[in-house]
Amino acid sequence: MSKQVNATEPLRSPNQYIVDVINSKVSTPIGIRDSRIKPILDEVKIWSGPQLADIFVSGSSAKGTALKGSSDLDLFVSLKANTSETLKILYSSFHNHLSKKFTVLKQNVSVRVTYNRLQIDLVPGKKMPNQTHWHYLYTNRRPDQERIQTNVNHHVSTVVNSGRVNEIIALKIWRELNRLEFPSMYLEMYVLDALHQKRTGKIYLADNFEHVLEHIARYFPNKAIYDPANGSNTISDSLFKHEKTSIQQAAEKSIQKNYLSQILY
Repeated sequence: MSKQVNATEPLRSPNQYIVDVINSKVSTPIGIRDSRIKPILDEVKIWSGPQLADIFVSGSSAKGTALKGSSDLDLFVSLKANTSETLKILYSSFHNHLSKKFTVLKQNVSVRVTYNRLQIDLVPGKKMPNQTHWHYLYTNRRPDQERIQTNVNHHVSTVVNSGRVNEIIALKIWRELNRLEFPSMYLEMYVLDALHQKRTGKIYLADNFEHVLEHIARYFPNKAIYDPANGSNTISDSLFKHEKTSIQQAAEKSIQKNYLSQILY
């Protein structure tokens, strides 16, 4: 049984309350053909030269889980498999090239470019030999893990077709409210794992959201989460123990609150 919204609003259902919060927070990404980002794409093409295979929408933008205040568009920069530079050198070169023209910020696997009052997250990746959608990505999150082998298209389809987009968005809002370091792919796959035996649909949204928080409070630090496209890639290894503990403690505090409006708003 889900929590009541608050003490003064007994008529609005918890499910509708979460839908309303989601609608107020979710963002509509701009298009890849938006003229405001053309200078960024031009610089990406100059940097990649003949090694560019494709540039396409990815991440939260493609999954429909982007929030206001986050990136305005997520793009994947696909390089050909015969690109000779190492992933670390490519990432550094990519960052340095863009920093000559724009305000940039290194992130886990992406580079955030701020330009024209927009924030664009770009992920450079190298295609695996004889593959269409599989890539190697550089990650600077941990010194003992510099390379990820994954299929970003599979990530998108896994989330879009999961029936859990609303629960994912709700947990992303909760993450931002609590100022937690919780990588989006890790968050998404944790939600899917925690809810794998739960029913889908908006009429179960509040119960499912609270179930995820209870699951985090009980199991999070020791729960292994894997890349759906590559079982050897343990996504949960992207966080250190103290970071996982912070997420668990935030969930413990949340489930102790009396009303849903104290947890999500």
